[in-house]
Amino acid sequence: MRILTRDELQTLLSPHDSPCISIFLPTHKYLPDSEQDPIRFKNLLKEAERLLSDKYSGKDLNDQLSELSSMATPEFWRERTRGMAVFHAPGFTRTYRLTRPLPELVVVADSFHVKPIIRFLQSNKRFYLLSLSQKSVSLYVGSPASLKIADLSGLPASLKDVLGIDERREPAAGALGVGSGRSPIYHGRGTSEINKKEELAAYFRAIDQALWQVLKDEKAPLFLAGPSYYFPIYREISRYPNVAPVGIEGAFDGTSPDELHSRAWPIVSSHLETVDDAAIDEYHRLRDRKLASEILTEVAQAAVHGRVRKLFLSEQKRLFGRIDPVTGEVLLHGPQQNGPEDDDVLDDLAEAVLKRAGEVFLIEKDRMPRDSAAAAIFRW
Repeated sequence: MRILTRDELQTLLSPHDSPCISIFLPTHKYLPDSEQDPIRFKNLLKEAERLLSDKYSGKDLNDQLSELSSMATPEFWRERTRGMAVFHAPGFTRTYRLTRPLPELVVVADSFHVKPIIRFLQSNKRFYLLSLSQKSVSLYVGSPASLKIADLSGLPASLKDVLGIDERREPAAGALGVGSGRSPIYHGRGTSEINKKEELAAYFRAIDQALWQVLKDEKAPLFLAGPSYYFPIYREISRYPNVAPVGIEGAFDGTSPDELHSRAWPIVSSHLETVDDAAIDEYHRLRDRKLASEILTEVAQAAVHGRVRKLFLSEQKRLFGRIDPVTGEVLLHGPQQNGPEDDDVLDDLAEAVLKRAGEVFLIEKDRMPRDSAAAAIFRW
């Protein structure tokens, strides 16, 4: 299972051989509702088969669906979250389990349908949490509703895994490093804390190395959970620029994701509100300098040309129509969808901005600039 990041979005948006099958499903964490998830997934596969049958038959049709059909096993459904997205094309398959529900939908086309996951990727409603201890380390993907542990390859298992030493023994006066492939280091009184910090720094560098491979293009904040004296050490060595200045202090070995979320969310939500406030204040400062606008046509044109640095979208609004991907011209059909060719223009704006490394903020309606549906801060 992969973490859904901005880099993953770029992979999905790149060209793939057709047919491209996109499947979205709201899933459930607890019994008895979760028992219906595999059944509903099989029903979506039947719908995909029906859509494919317009062009494929016999062995060709079976080949297109065989890998997806193999997912309908008890092992596949053992991990329970609130939403799942599956993308499949010849020679390519991605599955993402998300912390927010998704619409029940299957789309077969020449490219992947990514609209349902765009709102998940919006930075001000999503965060990462890194739980640190000397015995274990875990990365979680978080939302206002829940946390999901990320299966991240390369993440060290413990301090011992990195340094080859017993978890948290105080360095004694004498040799340090004998048996770990290093030359003996002799020290006397007063160096214990220095050695302890150096060991933690080495541990955290190994963790940062694993995280950097996945998060290097991300914008979402990373919160630290663990002993408070870890936090300044980790922030000092981390290359990720979005480590939050606040953390969740405590010992979390063996803590369930639900319990950790309940401990973390008051701290996380307070910080996220502060970030939102700062972004909105920046918008108002720049508007008089013509570096920000809430006029939809100006926002759309800037978005497709890569000029939008921060995009604000009203959380409660939907605008259906089309955006010309070259000129940014907007054709609106109203607040209701007229047909399958109608897209939510606000989601199209978000996709354009995320593709070009901008940030997207979902904002409460009464906090949007001039009661607009969309507003933006421009790069130039």
